[in-house]
Amino acid sequence: MPIHDIDYLKEESRQLLNDVWGGTHRNWEEDGDYYEGRISIEVPEWISDNQKIVPASGNNKINKAADQFITSETVVKRPPIGKGESAQKKAEMLSKWATLAARGLNRFSMVPPYKTFGKHLALYGYANKYGPIWDDALWPLNPSKRRKDYDKLMDKRAESLKQIYPFVVQVPHPSKILLDPAEMKQPTFGYLRSRRAKKHLWNTYPDKASDLQGRPYDEVDVLTYWSLDQHVVMVDSADNPIIIDEKENPYGFVPFSQAFLGLGRDTEYEDTDALSSMCVGFLRRIYSQMRAEALQATSINHLIFRMAFQHVLTSMDAQEFNELYGSQMVIGGLGDDISKAVRWEDVPNVPAWFFQFWGTIKGDIEAGTFGEILGGAKLPGVETASQHAQITSKARQVFNNPIQQINHVASLDVGNMAKLVEVYKDPVTMRGTINGVMNDFTVTGEDFQGNYVFDADIEASDPMEQTARLETLMALRGAPGPYGSPGAIDYKTFLENMPPMLTTSQDELMERTLAEPGIQQAMGNPQIQAMIFAEVQKLWSEKMGMPPTPQGAPPMGPEGAPPMGPEEGLPPIGPEEDMPMGPEEGMPMGPPMGPPMGSPMGPGQNGGPMLG
Repeated sequence: MPIHDIDYLKEESRQLLNDVWGGTHRNWEEDGDYYEGRISIEVPEWISDNQKIVPASGNNKINKAADQFITSETVVKRPPIGKGESAQKKAEMLSKWATLAARGLNRFSMVPPYKTFGKHLALYGYANKYGPIWDDALWPLNPSKRRKDYDKLMDKRAESLKQIYPFVVQVPHPSKILLDPAEMKQPTFGYLRSRRAKKHLWNTYPDKASDLQGRPYDEVDVLTYWSLDQHVVMVDSADNPIIIDEKENPYGFVPFSQAFLGLGRDTEYEDTDALSSMCVGFLRRIYSQMRAEALQATSINHLIFRMAFQHVLTSMDAQEFNELYGSQMVIGGLGDDISKAVRWEDVPNVPAWFFQFWGTIKGDIEAGTFGEILGGAKLPGVETASQHAQITSKARQVFNNPIQQINHVASLDVGNMAKLVEVYKDPVTMRGTINGVMNDFTVTGEDFQGNYVFDADIEASDPMEQTARLETLMALRGAPGPYGSPGAIDYKTFLENMPPMLTTSQDELMERTLAEPGIQQAMGNPQIQAMIFAEVQKLWSEKMGMPPTPQGAPPMGPEGAPPMGPEEGLPPIGPEEDMPMGPEEGMPMGPPMGPPMGSPMGPGQNGGPMLG
């Protein structure tokens, strides 16, 4: 007896497709047109399509928004379960595993899932996705215990598992996933609509191959259904629908998620199609401005064309004119035969207000979405990183909700990956670079202790904001005080709050340095502070592609702060073997403390995860 009746699945999915989401899907088609530049403008018929100019404003706006949402360096944290050093170390290991697991979705997917999710959120005002699910096709089965070489095969299998990334996330067009919009980010049921080649279905469901006759790459409509209790896959054919897989849901969760941008109206308003009013992306509010921009650009293009290729006025027919002059330039008339006189058509001058209007349109587009400063533009009169950071921070408020939405969805995904590890009972290894160190992190279901709470952060930060942050930290840490005092903040606080674009190795750096009493003592010395800060500033300049601060320049910090450079007459810090110092070598940290200061934090040291 099937888990679900075919007719029920077809009816519910059709109702969701047509009655619930139908109007919204039609709006998304229009959103897609404006994103792709397929804008209809009113122009005379004699202006060809090739002469129409549609600026890429829609595409640029959506892509820049997605860039503000997402960074490639996802960081995931796991709170300790219990107290004590053991619980803390277990939480740190699980955090590193989860970080590599989240980053692996980008590496092992055809398109970056969260970047695509964020782009859909910006364009359509809504985003959904399918996964994480377990890739059964990649995960090898256990060999038969009857085999004589069973132990050898199991050892080989265990080693191969370390090379496999078993999680899959798909982000198709949001119209391909049908969810209840009233449910939370983690729905209780959902449908995935897809087109699949019969050959793929034969390989995945060999016992159903006889029911799917035809050529190997003939495509069929497939409907994948998940609820908290059930999982069903069916070929959605009008004449011959077939359930090709049905089983209880082994996951304990439904592998779908959804989020709203937050620009549209909420559900409190009475509306014939409240859902369409909720799913509003950044472009919906500037349709008219984008059409005006395209019309203006087309008009300017036409004027330039007219000036470059002026029309010739004559009483002759076209054939006669071409026979006489061909492509040669004509100046004046031909003899005294007025019937064959020719002249250039006058081209009107473009008034100044024409281009002023262009600026007005561009300003309306900025006002209706978000300013160019979030795209990296520098505003007139903004000279310092702090000024830029203040303006940027205010401008980025429009992104607060989508960033929170994406981070929450990513956090749920990591928790669901942990649940999958528990369900499939095999150890799962993530291999990659964390804090500048290449390592393997292997977990089993027991490691999570039934707790799947993670905090994922994939927000992209503005470089100038981070520069201002670094300036503030260096000023606070270097603030003068009694000799030997740590300044306004201690070294641990300084490291904890360093910009993530500079280094992702704060934790490891603190572990290495704070364990050394000599380091803690030295950080109270203004001379050592100056050397540390100079190195940090150099690394940041290299990271940002900016020239380093010239030698002798005053330090970054409040006006009136004394320089943080070397001072004469400072007492020695300690024995040379504790902290060797040279005038040009900076402050090398020996083997007990790791590589020199520049190594864990230098550009390119973090890299992307080398997942296997």
